Amino acid sequence: MRPIRTRSQPSRPARIATIVITAAIFALTSGFGGSARAANSDRVVATVGSHRISQQEMDAKLMQIISPTQLAKFMKSISPTQRPRQFYNLRQIALDMVINEYLLEQAATRAHLTPDQYLKRQAHSTKITEADAREFYNGNKARFGTTTFDQIKQRLIQGLRQFEAIRQTHLVIANLRARQNIKIALQAPCVAVVK
Repeated sequence: MRPIRTRSQPSRPARIATIVITAAIFALTSGFGGSARAANSDRVVATVGSHRISQQEMDAKLMQIISPTQLAKFMKSISPTQRPRQFYNLRQIALDMVINEYLLEQAATRAHLTPDQYLKRQAHSTKITEADAREFYNGNKARFGTTTFDQIKQRLIQGLRQFEAIRQTHLVIANLRARQNIKIALQAPCVAVVK
C-alpha cells in the first residue's frame, strides 16, 4: 500500500525540481567550483563602519525570510532572463535586513537596552485616536464601499497604529543608517542584451 501524500509533502519530482532550481540559482550567483563557492561565501558584500558583512550572512538571512521551496517557486514563475536580477533584488532585501539588525543591535547595546526597548525609546509615535480613524475613513470612503465607520472603526484604529509603529521603526533605522559609513559591495548581475 502506498503512503498517502498530504498537501505539505510535495511529490518526488516536485522535490527534485525544487532542489535543481535552487542549486541552479546558487550556481548562477555564486560561481561553479567548490573553491570558488567557498571564496564567494566569505566575500564581503557590505561594510558598516569597520564591521564586515559576508555573502554567507546575507544568504543565511535570505533563507530565513524565504524557504528554498518558495524561492524555487518564485524563480520558476519568472522568465529565465529575469532570474538573476530578481535573485539580486531578494539579496538586496536580505542585506538591508542584516545591516539594519546590526545597527539596531549596536545602538541598543550602547544604550544598555534590548533592540525592542531601544526602538520603543527612540520612536516618537503619536497616539491614534478615534478622530484619526474617522478622518482616514472620511478621506477614503470610496475604498470602504457600504461599510460604515462603526463597522470598521476598531480595525481602522488598529491598522493605523500598526502603520504608525512601522513608520517610526523606519525613521529610527534611517537615522541609524545616516550616522554610519555604509558601503555596499553586492554586485548586480551582468545580463547580456541580445539584439
